[in-house]
Amino acid sequence: MAIAEGRDPYDIKFYQGMCPILGRTLEEAQAKHAKARENADCLGGLATISGLTGVDFAKFPLAEPFNFGGELGDNTVHTMVKEVEKALQQPNMTPRQLGITFPMCGFWFVTVGTPETVVDVIEDWINIGDADAMNFLYMSNPGSFEDIVELLVPVLQERGIMWNDYAVPGGTMRENLRREPGTKTLPSNHHGAQFCYDILKTKYAYERGDIFIDRTKKEGKVNGNHLNGVNGHAPRGDTKFRG
Repeated sequence: MAIAEGRDPYDIKFYQGMCPILGRTLEEAQAKHAKARENADCLGGLATISGLTGVDFAKFPLAEPFNFGGELGDNTVHTMVKEVEKALQQPNMTPRQLGITFPMCGFWFVTVGTPETVVDVIEDWINIGDADAMNFLYMSNPGSFEDIVELLVPVLQERGIMWNDYAVPGGTMRENLRREPGTKTLPSNHHGAQFCYDILKTKYAYERGDIFIDRTKKEGKVNGNHLNGVNGHAPRGDTKFRG
């Protein structure tokens, strides 16, 4: 697909998600995982899933496997639950189990172990699965962040997976992601480049005059405070032509 669009296939990057639970020993990591699971609120997890999916999970008995027959049948829930059961290798899941799973980093891959064993998994994903980067999720705040910085990062650096310094010190995020100085905007062969201001101006200015971005924002009040983008109206910018 990338080649068909005139792009280098390696321009497309794949980010793998992981929730690492780290300890200086395996026992320490397992204890952190057990404590997190003990404190997980299944009702809070179900409420969050209901809000994200628009499906009312309160209609299902907490301790019984999901029953998709009769009035409780719902194809959306059925499909989602079956996919979760498959991913977790946990058939006949109950709403309680689903609700506890969500606070435990949701449906992301959870690794429990020492920094060395977790990095072993990351190396396999990179070398075998051709993953380009990682998105790390957190189980606790600030504990998970501290463990990643203090325990995981040094091992990643030792194995050459993570840099010791930015590729472009003082550069933009795009420059450092691409590791190319001067690439502060989308490359010309990127699909989104056609919507950049300079391109639009060159393409349309002679026909319709110059263009400008109208950044008028919707405003409203919540609890007496002035806020932008309330009542379902998110702030947005409209491209208009001036001629």
